[in-house]
Amino acid sequence: MLSDIHPRKKESTTQADLAWERLMALFKILLIGYFFIFMWMKLRVHFLGDHFPINSFFFDPATKYSDFTEMVVLCSTLNPYNANFGTPYPPFACALYYLFSLGHVSWVYFIYIIVPIIMIFPICYALIVKSGNVKSSIPIVFIYYFNYGILFSIDRGNFEIYTVAFLIIWSYLYDFSGNRYFWTRVLCLSAAIASKIYPTLLLLVLIKEKKWKELVCVGCTVVLMTFGSAIFFQGGALTALSNWTHAISIMQDAFSKDIQKVAYGLSLFGAFRTLLFLTMYQDISAIGAFLYDFFVITALFGLAFWVFKTEKVRWEIIGVIVCSYLLLPQVSGNYKLFHLILLVPALIFSESDPRRSQRRITILGLLLIPKNYLLVIMWINIDSLLNPFLLLILAMDFIAPNLVDRMTRTSDHGAVALSI
Repeated sequence: MLSDIHPRKKESTTQADLAWERLMALFKILLIGYFFIFMWMKLRVHFLGDHFPINSFFFDPATKYSDFTEMVVLCSTLNPYNANFGTPYPPFACALYYLFSLGHVSWVYFIYIIVPIIMIFPICYALIVKSGNVKSSIPIVFIYYFNYGILFSIDRGNFEIYTVAFLIIWSYLYDFSGNRYFWTRVLCLSAAIASKIYPTLLLLVLIKEKKWKELVCVGCTVVLMTFGSAIFFQGGALTALSNWTHAISIMQDAFSKDIQKVAYGLSLFGAFRTLLFLTMYQDISAIGAFLYDFFVITALFGLAFWVFKTEKVRWEIIGVIVCSYLLLPQVSGNYKLFHLILLVPALIFSESDPRRSQRRITILGLLLIPKNYLLVIMWINIDSLLNPFLLLILAMDFIAPNLVDRMTRTSDHGAVALSI
């Protein structure tokens, strides 16, 4: 009996050491990334006198918090989908914005931001306990609260911070709580889907694992949240839902015509538009936008087929889904980088190949820091091209890690040959 205990203790210690190394690697990438971007911008401002957008890795300071303030004003009339300025936000998110409109904006915004921060804290605490090392508290808190995604969300006042908070709780409980907290998981995933549409892709995980009860409960809860919110808007539920779909089409059309709208984004569509504009000095045509929509539909069918057929572990499947719903929309702001935090617990505590873990943590770390070093055109910086590229590499690493292994080995051999 005693001989059986000692190897397990040694294995547990080894896994704890690996988790600590991975956590510190990610922490250091964030620290170094922020240090260099601050120094770069400080030097540009000091020596060249540069102003926005060179002196900040956030959006236009003149419109700070505008995603929140504009939505509060719009929803305060219970008519968020009016013809003049309809919002693409779902009814559930608009209903929550209406509640915030009942207070004064000077203190309501503080509550708006502090609530999701408090929601995330229990998960941070659980990860600290799971690590078995109190020293992990600083890197874990820093990674969760000072990554580029959450900072950009706070700067914009975007509702993404709530969507991700719901998903962080859901994903942790789904992975580590077993069959406990069923209704907490249902409510969190439902709230995320009802507040933003694209987390619906995470239902593929429930379908793959044949969790039919949870799937039905989530579906019914989303419907109740959506219709229960829309019923209070002007014209009733059906009119509000109809106007909402119209507002979505208007927004997509507006963003497909304005090259400047892809600034501070991470979608493939924005990257294609930027490259096309740089090489041919023209933007994507209506036909090009249609072809991209066709590509997105095809990619989604391909994603579903892969999820149902693959033998990958759950967190790698979630990783591919997250990368997909960050890359595929025509509009995907940098605040959505916060979604990558969903992968942190598994990347730190997983028992995957050390080489792959190091590579994935490096990519994740590069995604979670601002990289606004050079302007490409107008407000569009190199970050808008690098982020889609890094997301593609990360998704490919989850789908076909052996292929990425061979690619990295080839590059390593080439580097060695050059050094010789």
